[in-house]
Amino acid sequence: MKDGVKIWAGIAAGMALVFIDVILAVAVGLPMLWFWIVLVVGLVITFVPFLTLKGDWVRLTEDRIEIRAPMANLDIPYRSITAVDCVQDFDVGLRVMGYGGLKRGSGDFSNKTLGGYTLAGDTRIRNMVVVRYSFKGRERYAAFNLVDEATTLSAYQSVKVASEAGSLEVDPSRREAAERSHRSHKRMTAIVVGIAVIATVIILAVSMTAGHVDVSADDDSVSIDATMLHEDIPYDSITSVELREDMDYGSRVGGLGNSKYLSGNFENDEFGRYHLAVHRDVGTCIVVHHSGGVTVFNLADERSTESLYLEISGCIPSVTPAWM
Repeated sequence: MKDGVKIWAGIAAGMALVFIDVILAVAVGLPMLWFWIVLVVGLVITFVPFLTLKGDWVRLTEDRIEIRAPMANLDIPYRSITAVDCVQDFDVGLRVMGYGGLKRGSGDFSNKTLGGYTLAGDTRIRNMVVVRYSFKGRERYAAFNLVDEATTLSAYQSVKVASEAGSLEVDPSRREAAERSHRSHKRMTAIVVGIAVIATVIILAVSMTAGHVDVSADDDSVSIDATMLHEDIPYDSITSVELREDMDYGSRVGGLGNSKYLSGNFENDEFGRYHLAVHRDVGTCIVVHHSGGVTVFNLADERSTESLYLEISGCIPSVTPAWM
């Protein structure tokens, strides 16, 4: 499998896993521990292909050098080449922007000899083809090598001849194979971009409305089951409870915040850090002060919220209902 396909496949798989993770967290309340585990796995999958790259990044076509490497997408027409050399033990210098593995690198680099240049190479291979070319009236440099020293040296000879002749004779079967590979690469790119766009739209659409807030009171405690918040508050830990109107919820520290629900860890000037699980279109909420901190919640409508408040107050003898 070519490096480009590996990278795009890794990105697609990682994005798909992150997408599923977000959907599960928002829609069904995936526990935060598992949310972070799956998120890390998705990110790892995205970057694993970079550890298995073979370095098949450079192709000599009939009229140009094509460099297709991580963070480097460059076409150098042979007619634009003003100088070409094969350097041994090439000093790659510093990475400005791009991919830099333990041995392989690609993207924008800089060294003392060339200044800024484009790299697509492997430092374990002693030979490095260095090309000086003209682009929009400016002189630029690129350095690359192939799978081994002999292949790199052969490529250097081909580029040298092609830069003088303006083109390179390519076997028809190789040309056809190259064209198929190019079409395949374009299709793969289009598929991955399409998946990314669709996944982004779906995530945004779901995250704007998905979630849940369920609160119930039994004989011993108040149970809150909401997206990114699961809490049981025993009655004997409650110090006070109050019904509030139009409360300032403050800012979200971690959790869910969309057009329908607010849930998770929040912070405001009154309580500092506290737990919140509310329906946004319901102006009334219940504030419970307990030994573990402050928890604020409501139900799907005003009447149900008020009834729950009275029920909770009745289960706590030391607390008198407070209406605010």
